[in-house]
Amino acid sequence: VPALKELKSLTTLHIGVNNIGSKGAIALAPAIKVLKSLASLNMAGNAIKNEGAIGLASAIKELKSLTSLNLHLNGIGGKGAIGLSSAIKELKSLTSLDLSDNGIGNEGAIGLVPAIKELKSLTSLNISSIEIDYEGAIGLAPGIENLKSLTSLDIRYNKIERVGAMALARAIKVLKLLTSLWMESTNIFAEGAMSIAFALQDLKSLTLLDIRHNNIGSEGAAALAFALQNLKSLTSLDIVGNDIGSQGAIALAPGIEELKSLTSLDIVGNDIGSQGAIALAPGIEELKSLTSL
Repeated sequence: VPALKELKSLTTLHIGVNNIGSKGAIALAPAIKVLKSLASLNMAGNAIKNEGAIGLASAIKELKSLTSLNLHLNGIGGKGAIGLSSAIKELKSLTSLDLSDNGIGNEGAIGLVPAIKELKSLTSLNISSIEIDYEGAIGLAPGIENLKSLTSLDIRYNKIERVGAMALARAIKVLKLLTSLWMESTNIFAEGAMSIAFALQDLKSLTLLDIRHNNIGSEGAAALAFALQNLKSLTSLDIVGNDIGSQGAIALAPGIEELKSLTSLDIVGNDIGSQGAIALAPGIEELKSLTSL
């Protein structure tokens, strides 16, 4: 740690997956605090937990040049997230924030909103698997709506359900620069898919859409089809395991036919049957850029 303090010109510090724990994080904080040139800090997979996150907060707050912060898989709960919020709020240059696979929960997510609102330069936000439900999604939505520079949003594996999807849809709708949206296993079902589809219509820059395992059914597929007709830049579409059936496939066909830039399409596990396959076939045949099906 004393040696680290002397590395005043350090721009990248990657000490992930070292099991440093909360005590190690607290011990490192004074050294990290003086690294004013640091642009990238990766402490993923270190089990720092709430105590370590709170201990690091005072150090992170001083890193005004930081553009990338990765705290993935650290056992950070609601208290830790709230403790980090005031520090993250000061990182005006931050472009990438990864808080995924932490048990932040609804309270912690809502506590982060004041910080997220200030991250005007953020282009990538990963909050997958942070153990929020619809309440957390509703709470986060105003913060996400403020991220006008965002190009990548990952909210996978959070059970936000229909109501949470509706709240996030209003936020997503204004993110005109968004290129990648991951929503796998978020329990949005048909009604949530309808809300998201409505928001997607305005996202002309979107290149990747992943809504796997959401049971959107035929009604959700029909809503998605309407949105797809506007997503001319889409290169990757993943709708695996959504139980759209033959009627959903029939409804999707006109939308998919419009995706001339598509290189990857995954429709596994949807029980589309022969009728669905027949409906999709002519459109897929027109996708000359497709390399993966």
